[in-house]
Amino acid sequence: MMAFEMAYLKVHYPAAFFTALMNAETNIEKLKRHVGDAKQFSVKISGPRINISESSFLLHDGTVYFGFSAIKGVRRDFVAAILEERQENGKFTDLRNFITRIPERWQKQELIRPKPRRRQPPYTFQPETLL
Repeated sequence: MMAFEMAYLKVHYPAAFFTALMNAETNIEKLKRHVGDAKQFSVKISGPRINISESSFLLHDGTVYFGFSAIKGVRRDFVAAILEERQENGKFTDLRNFITRIPERWQKQELIRPKPRRRQPPYTFQPETLL
């Protein structure tokens, strides 16, 4: 019976279905497959956005946004600091605003600078694309 319910949700509410599915997934290969399946169902997938994304995948205005926790190498306490600052003081206006508003312990070049690209994972932290 549960398989029929899941199939119904996948067909009639694909964006919500795939958001929940991706949030439940920890295997990177399966996550890539879910992203591909979601695109086949015409679900819009977007990388993380500093003023929209949360820690986990988020469905916002019909688009599934990658959560900050899906970014390789980003610490949970850094994500928590970003989300807390955004909630307390509103959206970030630009990269300079972001850097000055996050706690000083995170204002290190190696944490904010884009990581060198070897093989393209689903999403890597690139501050200039987050705003």
